[in-house]
Amino acid sequence: MKAALEMISLIGPIDNALEKINFFKALLCEPQLKYLRQAIFNCLVSLGYEGFTALVEIASKDYSNLQSFVLDSLLHLRPVQRIILVPSILA
Repeated sequence: MKAALEMISLIGPIDNALEKINFFKALLCEPQLKYLRQAIFNCLVSLGYEGFTALVEIASKDYSNLQSFVLDSLLHLRPVQRIILVPSILA
């Protein structure tokens, strides 16, 4: 499963993957799949805007105590640091 998620992350946004965003969200919210959280997160990030929207929705509603994981993982992404954090600090 982890290898499949990593392959989707490498391929990026394609129609088949974009149609499955709700499936990836459900996987991320599943407490028994904690060992796949980082791979699912990377998969959603690689899907572009739709994936980021799904992650923000999960973080805003705190599904299965995922808020801290999602926010911490987002903080470690270079684009989030460059586009959101640095300008907000400098303002």
